[in-house]
Amino acid sequence: MKKIIILILILFITTGCTDYRELTDMAIISNVALDKVDDKYNIIIQVLDSKKNENGSSNPSIVLYQSSGKTLFEAFRNISLESSKKLYTGHINTFIVTENLLNEGASNFIDFVLRNSEIRKDFNLLITNNNINEIMNIIPPLSIPSEKITNSLEISSKYQGMVDIISFDKFISNIYMVGIDPVLPSLEIKNIKSDDEDINPTKRLVLKKEMGIFNDDIFKGYISKDASLGLNILNNKDTSSIITFKCDNKNYSSVELINAIPKLTVDINSNKLYIELNITATLDELNCNIDITNDNGINLLKDKFNNRVYEILKSTIKEQKDNNVDYLGIGRYIYQNNYKFYELNQDDIDNIITNLNEIININTTFTEKTTIRNGDEKY
Repeated sequence: MKKIIILILILFITTGCTDYRELTDMAIISNVALDKVDDKYNIIIQVLDSKKNENGSSNPSIVLYQSSGKTLFEAFRNISLESSKKLYTGHINTFIVTENLLNEGASNFIDFVLRNSEIRKDFNLLITNNNINEIMNIIPPLSIPSEKITNSLEISSKYQGMVDIISFDKFISNIYMVGIDPVLPSLEIKNIKSDDEDINPTKRLVLKKEMGIFNDDIFKGYISKDASLGLNILNNKDTSSIITFKCDNKNYSSVELINAIPKLTVDINSNKLYIELNITATLDELNCNIDITNDNGINLLKDKFNNRVYEILKSTIKEQKDNNVDYLGIGRYIYQNNYKFYELNQDDIDNIITNLNEIININTTFTEKTTIRNGDEKY
């Protein structure tokens, strides 16, 4: 009995948090920017640095560290030598990578992330053509920069529909998956006139409405706003996109998407790409002289709206062909549904996809109407 009691006492004495680290002993990295200039990798990190006040409480502040090296690992190690605290990478929310680095491929960047077991692989990934030093020095007021970017991504994805949230693990999944090329949202600096820079700074970080596109891991450029919106619609993203279209010779109307269910199929024998899109939408504003109290008026409005959506989807397909990429995953569809054909024609699959003739059918259902203008009258 005495032995059991002694053993229990030893367990209580010797157990504890062996991997425990004080928050004030760590510098938590929230945001990372990478560039490559003249064969050297440049890295800038934003750190949440906790400092103890006189009363013993911690007061977090944002600190920038910058370094360079012949490899990404060397550049990061140089930063860790400058910091007086242990750099903690487990809470990185955002990586910003320049076109210069990705023009040569993303393999070095991917290797850098995968070899660091502490980094979570679900952080947001963005591309930019701006100077990373200028980007990282634009600190949004009263907020943590990485959280500001994350919030902007979520809002743009949900309400604009042109920007998709792309995590690192999704990015590399599309690189290594057969038959689909990845895309990335783009970040840029925008100059804005302001009378009060403290509240509204003249330089802000904004998300471009054009998505960056890749061939495997090589950056190829950007697609248009229409093509980006069409891509998100065909990827069945949960968006509340507003689509504005011409309803007569000079006036426009606006429709908000509630749901869009796409179906993409490929018929190799007839050399056709079939796209079926079922849309549920809300008519938000009608500024044309169309009587929507009867079926003829509703059908006329649907035709005009469907024509606009058709133009958007055609832009998505055309720009994929023009850039010789496959962000729609047509090659993946062929690989999964006609493996023998894919294997036999693997060397010519890009040319086959480029020469597919698309047939697009759109079916729209309006659920309600809000602001309606008929001449000078409002309903």
